[in-house]
Amino acid sequence: MIYGYGRKTINDYGLLELEEVSIALPPEKLRDLAKFLQTAADRLSSGSLAKGSHMHADEELTAKWAADAGFDFIVLGDYPDASDKRD
Repeated sequence: MIYGYGRKTINDYGLLELEEVSIALPPEKLRDLAKFLQTAADRLSSGSLAKGSHMHADEELTAKWAADAGFDFIVLGDYPDASDKRD
């Protein structure tokens, strides 16, 4: 499962910017998530995960992974740089 403390709602759909995230997974699912994040970082670095696009853990791993984990994890192609100051 994934838990978090909301900082603010950022769109009309109720998407939250979080100030803290907690992940509760068994070790093998956590390792799968780490591999997914490494793949996402590699794609961001290479430019193959373009701005405006995103990738889902349940598509990169398996839909069963997301069902077993209790959530899908999505990496966005857009990210703020260090100079982006948020309220």
